[in-house]
Amino acid sequence: MAEVIRPTNFDAINILEKTELSADVAAAQKVANVLNAQGIVTNNFYVIGPLSAELSELAQLDTKTSNALTAVANYANTHKMGDAVTKLFGDKINIYRATNVDGSTPDDADFSLIGTIDIEVDQSYTEYTDATGGSGYWYKKTFYNSSNLSETTLVDSVAVRGGGYGNYATWEEVREEAGLTSNRYIPDSVYQEKLLSAQGEVNASLKIGGYTLPLTSVPHLIKNATILIAAGYVLLKEYGPENSGTNKEGNQKLTEGRKLLAKIEGGGSTLVDSQGGNIGRSSRLGGYPDDTAADKSPSEGNIFRITDKF
Repeated sequence: MAEVIRPTNFDAINILEKTELSADVAAAQKVANVLNAQGIVTNNFYVIGPLSAELSELAQLDTKTSNALTAVANYANTHKMGDAVTKLFGDKINIYRATNVDGSTPDDADFSLIGTIDIEVDQSYTEYTDATGGSGYWYKKTFYNSSNLSETTLVDSVAVRGGGYGNYATWEEVREEAGLTSNRYIPDSVYQEKLLSAQGEVNASLKIGGYTLPLTSVPHLIKNATILIAAGYVLLKEYGPENSGTNKEGNQKLTEGRKLLAKIEGGGSTLVDSQGGNIGRSSRLGGYPDDTAADKSPSEGNIFRITDKF
C-alpha cells in the first residue's frame, strides 16, 4: 500500500545560521542585504522569509559583498526588511526505509535509501509517497546538501513505523496543541517521545475500561486525550509547571486529557468508530454476584471471603 511520509524541514540540525533583511527585497532581483552575512558563503542554501511562510523561498548564494547576498537565481517574491534569512545544512531530504522484523526499531545499518526530495520551505514538512510502504516498514530521514554532497547521519533521525502503526495522533498535532509550531529549537524527537508516553497512558486506561487492544479505529475522544496529554508532557519538559495562565501550562493539558480518560474508564463516555458505531468492551467483574449481594452461608456451598486466611 502507498505510505505518505511527512518529514519535517526545519529540525535544529538543519538550521546553521540566522540573520534578517536590513532592507526590502523586490521580486525579480538577486541581491538581498542582511544584518550579518557571516557564515553564509558561496553555494550555501538559505531561506529568505520566515520559515514555513507562504511566500518564503529557497535560494543559493552565488557571491557575497559585505552583507549583500547575491543569489544564483532571481527571487520570485517580494520580501520585507526584518524578514528572517536562515542558512540550511541541506536543501533536500533523503528518505530511508527498513523492513519491520519483530516490532522493535531496526538498526541503522538495516535502512536503505529509497528517495530524495526537495525541501518545500513554505511549509513545515515535505511530503513523500512510498508506493509500496505501510506498517511493514520503518522510516528515517537525513538532510542532504546537493551542492557539497554532505549529509546528516541516521543516528540523528528518529525511526517512525509506517502505516501510523499504534498511533492515535501525529507528533505535528502534539506540537500544534502545545502552541509550539513556530518554535524550531525543540527537535521532533521530543514530540515523538512524549506522544509514545501519552499513548501508553491511554492504552492503560482503555484496558481498565474493558476495551480490546489494538482498537480497530481511532475515536476522536481517544485522539483528543492523547494529544492533550502528550502536549502537556512536552510543555512540562520544556518550560516546567510554573507558567500558569499561558499556553505553556502543561499541567492544565494533562488534567484535561486525563479527565477524558477517566470518563472512558468509568463508562461515562462511549467510544465510537469511524462509521459512528459503538466500540464494544468486555464486562468487568464487580462483587459476587454483584456489589449489593449478601454473603452466602456455609450451607449454600463452598465460598471464601477476602478476609479469610489460608
